[in-house]
Amino acid sequence: MRSLPGVVLLLATAPLPAQEPAWKAEARRLGLDEVEIAQLERDGLVVGRQSYDDPSRAYMDFEVPFFVTSDLVLFAYGRLLEDYMRPSELTFARILRKALQRSWGCLPSREARVDPELASAWPRCRRILAVALRLLGEDIELIAEDREPVSELVAAIERAEGTATPDWLGPYDGGFRYIDLDRFRCNGIYAGDEELERLYRAARWLQLVPFRVRRDDEMQAFQLLRRADAWFPGRIWRQWDHIVGAPDVWHADWLGDEDGSGSLESLRARIDARRAEFPRKATLDLPHDPDVKLQDEEGFRWLPSAPLPEGRLLHALGHQGPLPRVPSMLDLSAALGSPLARELLGNERSHFITASSKDLLTGTSIYGSTLAAIACLVDAPEADAPPLFHSEPWRRKSLAASLAGWMQARSVFSRLGDRAAGFAGSTEHVGFVEPEPRFFEALSECCATIANAGRVEERGVSDSTKSIRPKAVLLAEILRRLEGLADQQLRGRELSRSDRDFFFSLGITLYNLSDSDGEVGSARATEVVRDLVLDRSIVAGTGRPRALWLLYPWKGELVLCRGAVLPVYEVQTPQTPTHAEWNRRVNDGAELELPSWLKPIYAHGR
Repeated sequence: MRSLPGVVLLLATAPLPAQEPAWKAEARRLGLDEVEIAQLERDGLVVGRQSYDDPSRAYMDFEVPFFVTSDLVLFAYGRLLEDYMRPSELTFARILRKALQRSWGCLPSREARVDPELASAWPRCRRILAVALRLLGEDIELIAEDREPVSELVAAIERAEGTATPDWLGPYDGGFRYIDLDRFRCNGIYAGDEELERLYRAARWLQLVPFRVRRDDEMQAFQLLRRADAWFPGRIWRQWDHIVGAPDVWHADWLGDEDGSGSLESLRARIDARRAEFPRKATLDLPHDPDVKLQDEEGFRWLPSAPLPEGRLLHALGHQGPLPRVPSMLDLSAALGSPLARELLGNERSHFITASSKDLLTGTSIYGSTLAAIACLVDAPEADAPPLFHSEPWRRKSLAASLAGWMQARSVFSRLGDRAAGFAGSTEHVGFVEPEPRFFEALSECCATIANAGRVEERGVSDSTKSIRPKAVLLAEILRRLEGLADQQLRGRELSRSDRDFFFSLGITLYNLSDSDGEVGSARATEVVRDLVLDRSIVAGTGRPRALWLLYPWKGELVLCRGAVLPVYEVQTPQTPTHAEWNRRVNDGAELELPSWLKPIYAHGR
C-alpha cells in the first residue's frame, strides 16, 4: 500500500488532459456539429450547413469575426453587371427597332427596280426582316405570300423548343442543318421582361441567319440588302466591342464603300481581295456536321454576334481530337491557369489547353478583364500568405470561387440591409480578408471601366450612366479598400478604428449595393455547351450561399472566422433554365450533387 506522499507525488507527475482550444467551444456555441469541428481542425476550413439568401447576410451578424471572401465581392460584381447591361440593352432595343423599321421602309421602292437575275432573292430578304420585326412586336403589313411563312416561324421561335427548317431559308446542308429553336429561349437578365425578351429573340434571329460566300442564293440576298440600303450600319453592331470583344463573323461594312451593284463574281473577288483584313476565328455557331471546315462557312451576318472568348475553347474541346467530349466548367479554370483543374482533368483531357490559353480568354473588354481578375484566384497564392492558403482544401475553395464568378458574369452576357448592431463576439478580432490583393485590384479596375463606359453615347449605353456609375464607383472603392487590407494583413499589421468600422458596415453596404431590379434569388446558371445530337445542355450554376468556417492563424493563435462561399454545380438538362427556374430548383430542396472535387471541403460532403 502506497504512502500518502507517494500518492501525492504520483498525482503531481501524471500528465494533465490536453486543454481544448478556445475556438472549439466557440464553434459549438455557434452550432457547428462534431463532424464540422473535426474537419475544421484537420483542414483549417469547412463549408458548413448554414445557408443564406444573399452572401452579404453572413456579414451582418457580428457574433464571430468576419472572413471576407472573393465570393462575396464577386456576387456584388455580378449584380453590378446585370444592372449595367439591363438599361443598356433596353436602349439597344430602341435603336434596333428604329433601324429595322428604316430598313423595312427601304425595301418596297428598291424591289420594283431590281435586276431580274436577283428577283428570286427578294422573298428571303423580306422574310428575314419581317420575322425580326414581328419578334419585336411590330404589327407590320405583309404581302399574301409572306404571311404564313413568317407567322409560322415567329410562332416556332417564340415557343423556343425543337428545330425548324423553313423551306424559304433552305436548302439545308452540312454547314447549316436546321434552326435550333432552343437558342431563342430567353434566360439571364432577359427572362421575365417583355421588351428584353423581344430583343433577345430578334437579335438572336439576326445573328443566326447566314449569308455564306459559297452560296449563290445567300449572296444574292446579301447584295439586294446592300443595294436597298437596308444593311445595318457599323454603329449598330460595334457598340458592344468594349464589353465582350469583336464579333466572330463578317459584316458588310468590312467591304468598305462597295455598294453591292456589281455581279456575284465581282463581289466574291472583292471578298478575296480583303479576306486577310477580316477577323476570322474558329467558332462555328450553326448546327453543322463535324467535317465542315471554317473556310467552307465564311460568310456575313445582318447582326454579328460576339461569342464570349471561352466559346472557341469549348468548341475545340467538343469537336476536335480523336475522342471529342462534352466540355465541363473545369476546362475553363484549367485554361485560366488553375493547376488543380489541370490535375483533375488529366493530361489527355486537357491537351487543347496550352500555356497561351489564358491570353486568348482574357483581354481589354469588360468581360475579358473580368476573366483576368478571376484568374488571379487560381494563380499561386501570395508568398507571405499563411500556410492555410497554400493547402489543398484552400485550392479547392479558390477553384470553386473562380467558377462561381465566371458563371455569374457569363449569365449576364447570354445575349452576348436594414439591420444595425454592435459586435457581439467573444473575441477582440473584427475580421480578416482573403489574402488576394491582386484579385481585389483587378476587379476594382473592372468596376472603374464600367463606371466610365456609359459616357460614350455612340455605344448606346448612356441611359445607364446615372444609375450604374455610383454603384460601380462605390464597389471599386470597396475593392480598393479590401486590396489595402489584404496587403496590410499579410504584413501582420493590426486594424485601425477606420478599418474596424469598414468591416462592421461591409455586409449592409454590399447588401444594398447588390439590390437590383432583376429577378429575385441569388443563384445563377449559365450554359457551358449545348449537345445538339442528344438535345441537351450542360449547365453550370451556383447554389444558395453557404457559411465558410475558417481558422485564421494570427500572431500565434487560431481565430475562428465566418464568411460566405457559393457552391457550384454542373447538370445536364433539356433546356438552359432561366434564373427564376434555377432558383426554384435550388431553393425547393432539389437534390443537386456537388462536383466530386468540391465535396472534400463541404461538411458531410454535401
